[in-house]
Amino acid sequence: MLVLFLSGVYTEGIISFILYCMKLIDLPLWQSALVALFGSVLANLIVLFCTQPLAPHFKSLSVIPVTFWTLIAVVGATAVFALVRKYAQNPNPLFVHISWGALALSFFMDIPLFFFDIPFFAGATTAGIWALMVMHVVVAGITVPTLVRLTKTAIPR
Repeated sequence: MLVLFLSGVYTEGIISFILYCMKLIDLPLWQSALVALFGSVLANLIVLFCTQPLAPHFKSLSVIPVTFWTLIAVVGATAVFALVRKYAQNPNPLFVHISWGALALSFFMDIPLFFFDIPFFAGATTAGIWALMVMHVVVAGITVPTLVRLTKTAIPR
């Protein structure tokens, strides 16, 4: 009963946050990046807590690595978005295409774990590796639309 109550509270909080963010438009880039970071970390932690029992000894499926690499991904995407906005005439579609490519490339870090035992990734299971790959999709699925839709349109040069 307590679990159902807590899941309802968390779900209500997430929905409230999403509805609040939908009202935000024309934010400075750094504010859009913070919204993307908060949403991505929150979503990845939810994925983590749902999938951690699938690979309990897999150190990459713990709070600090997940939070750290989510931060790196969002900061990297924000930097790329800033550069694309600065130099491209039609930045949003270009950024979306670049993001699809980056997402595809991000899987190349995880795919060898299916075939090779790498000591640094001891405890990895097939389900744990899939969980990492899902987290890549979660970060991209939150960060890209957040940056594109919430960020103030770049001033043409």
